[in-house]
Amino acid sequence: MGKTYQALLKLSKEAVEAAQVPFRAKEMAAKANLEIVKLESTIAATASKVEEAKSRYPIDFDKITELLDQKALFERKHKQLKELVGELFP
Repeated sequence: MGKTYQALLKLSKEAVEAAQVPFRAKEMAAKANLEIVKLESTIAATASKVEEAKSRYPIDFDKITELLDQKALFERKHKQLKELVGELFP
């Protein structure tokens, strides 16, 4: 005897979800790469702000150290995200 309609619907739903898995993985990989690019842009902008702050008179050392801390944080996030992407999407 064949499967019930309800069982067939469940199977077809599972098949559709299974078929979407590779596309969802690609979508998340692309999103992660976009986040990496955003961080790279933020790191470059922060580095530029550091150089700009160094060239001002009088020099605001607190501002420079704050910017350097921000840049270091963004660089750590960048490194961690790249490692995570390498692990999740080999």
